[in-house]
Amino acid sequence: MPRNRDVIASPPGTSAGGQAPPIGVGILPQVARQFRFGMGRTAHAGRSDPPRPGRLGAVTPAPDPGAPPVGGVRTTRRRGRTSAAKEAALRDLLPRFAAPLDDPWPASLRSALDDDRPIALDIGVGTGEATVAWARDRPDLLVVALELHRPGLARLLDDLEADDPGNVRVAEADAHALVHRCQPGALTAVRLLFPDPWPKRRHVGRRMVDRAFAAAVADALAPGGELHVATDWDDYAEHARSMVAAEPRLVARSGDRRVDRPTTAYEARGLAAGRRITDLVWARR
Repeated sequence: MPRNRDVIASPPGTSAGGQAPPIGVGILPQVARQFRFGMGRTAHAGRSDPPRPGRLGAVTPAPDPGAPPVGGVRTTRRRGRTSAAKEAALRDLLPRFAAPLDDPWPASLRSALDDDRPIALDIGVGTGEATVAWARDRPDLLVVALELHRPGLARLLDDLEADDPGNVRVAEADAHALVHRCQPGALTAVRLLFPDPWPKRRHVGRRMVDRAFAAAVADALAPGGELHVATDWDDYAEHARSMVAAEPRLVARSGDRRVDRPTTAYEARGLAAGRRITDLVWARR
């Protein structure tokens, strides 16, 4: 079929082949362009983006970075193939190391494990080396590791099976939703190492750390508890500072000094690319 500009150039009432024009053919060129390009942006806006209202070709203003994400989803399942061995680890080991997530949380966790140690939430743990190291350094804590990347989760489970420090529980869960569900004052620490930076300006609203997240963490932390964020993107560090600064119950503590912890795979990539590592820590008043 000829493209629109060829059809529009034909005499009124006929197509380029002399047939009656199909529906929509014969419209003014500027309307055709508006339809072609305006609808294209809407169709390819991305699965998580809402439909764009208004006239064809209208541009929706950038979202407020502090607003909750559309649909409530902030953490995502990264793509990647899960081998048969990793599927077996998830099937056989996840029930053994799983953290109960029933409401009220984390009271359900404490009840199921009969464990009254302070709870530390480790968000987006990757393959879990830093999580296991944290648990070994702090046997007084019960560390709950959240991860949606199934191959990484399987690696962590294999490591726990081989050498369990005894104070790690794992959950395949959306961290943003879990923090908002957490009982007030129930956590002693929340850690977020090298979250997805979403570097493109139009994706800033998808970043994990925003004003709503900071407020939810402040609700969940006990007085004296800490929020720790590490990133290899300067822009994300500034973004996190500005978002958490809006929450008066969280006070900056670290002075951007590197916190003693293992080097993660994402940190190593950032260093190899020449990016600066920033550790940010806030304490709950």
